[in-house]
Amino acid sequence: MLASHSSEIKVDTQEENKSKHYTKITLLNHFRKSDPKFYQDVVLPFLLETFFRFKDVKINIIHDNVVILADEKNMFTPAAPLNTRKFNKLREIEDIDSELITWEKNIEFDIGDRPVYGFVRIMNKGSYRQPDIRLLRNQRVIQGTSLEPNLPKSITGTKNKYGAQRIYGEIHLDQFLVNYQKTRFNEDLSGVYSKIKEILTDEDNRFGLQSET
Repeated sequence: MLASHSSEIKVDTQEENKSKHYTKITLLNHFRKSDPKFYQDVVLPFLLETFFRFKDVKINIIHDNVVILADEKNMFTPAAPLNTRKFNKLREIEDIDSELITWEKNIEFDIGDRPVYGFVRIMNKGSYRQPDIRLLRNQRVIQGTSLEPNLPKSITGTKNKYGAQRIYGEIHLDQFLVNYQKTRFNEDLSGVYSKIKEILTDEDNRFGLQSET
């Protein structure tokens, strides 16, 4: 289209069973050299993480008639929340006879008339390659993947600390604006993060965050 300065493109239609719903994109005779490793390490993990909430969605990439499979080391599966007794800043258990705590907080509040909901947890096993705080809109991940983590400093701090590598969350912002590519929210989310931190720093402050002063 660029070479011919055309604003139209020919579309070939094929008969299909009306019960099937899918999108198929085929690239033929394109000029840019494509590396199957790029599709395996970047494209496929990004798509699978973006739509991980859609259990009925299947994503396949075929490169030169070869089906590309996702490399498991590039995929992230959230670990279960930590389940242990409360401990102090020295990482010592405060009361050996106390009840076990599941280190996960449900998040639910409104910004204006727009709902914000989800959860934040401390995983029982940390990972450097994790998305941290995933932000979703209508079940689709907008920000927060293994390749491009979402790190609000007020919640996760620095990525280099082991504690931050164990913090994981899924926050749904269904009525917030996103960019055209649906890869970023178009709004200042500092108010959202501040409210989440306020919830996490309640009376027991089990997440160990510093309260706002």
